[in-house]
Amino acid sequence: YYNDDQIKEIFYKEVKGILLKHIAGAQRIEIFDHTRRASTSDLRKQKNCREPSEIIHNDYTANSARKRLRDILPQESFDKQRFAIVNLWRSIAGTVQTNPLAFIDSQSINVGNDIISVKRVAKDRIGEIQMSLYNSQHQWYYFPLLTAEEVLIFKTFDSDSAVNQFTLHTALGAVGDSSVARESIEIRAFVFF
Repeated sequence: YYNDDQIKEIFYKEVKGILLKHIAGAQRIEIFDHTRRASTSDLRKQKNCREPSEIIHNDYTANSARKRLRDILPQESFDKQRFAIVNLWRSIAGTVQTNPLAFIDSQSINVGNDIISVKRVAKDRIGEIQMSLYNSQHQWYYFPLLTAEEVLIFKTFDSDSAVNQFTLHTALGAVGDSSVARESIEIRAFVFF
């Protein structure tokens, strides 16, 4: 999981198969990036990873998702076709003992009051993410002790406004055994219906 060429050649194929099998109506998958994360600074330095994100966020807004699609696939027009962006998340170092991934149930979110758009500046682009404001009505779900054989698939954008369009998520920093480092990979993909 630490060789980008092997990830693209081997793991991307596996992920495409998983996504096509588990996302109802998916016709085409285009994987466009991946991120490795580690819970300790030593591992991050050694393996060139990012830290688990402990802010409650969603990776895209409607504008930044459409811009990302145009940036990655500029030759194609998807104005009338439904598309989504999904993440597939997996542990790459055994069972997750610390910093498990957690999600807010979208049915407990007041979209007009609970979410703000925030500019995100990366090395190679400027984007926009959504961040959550506190609401005591939020219902949380998290996945402790997730194994490397299990994956989580979650939607970070959907162009169909009649369905849930995003998933607010975070790593829970104060949960689990911090003596066992978490290492994970997340794959981001466009799904076309």
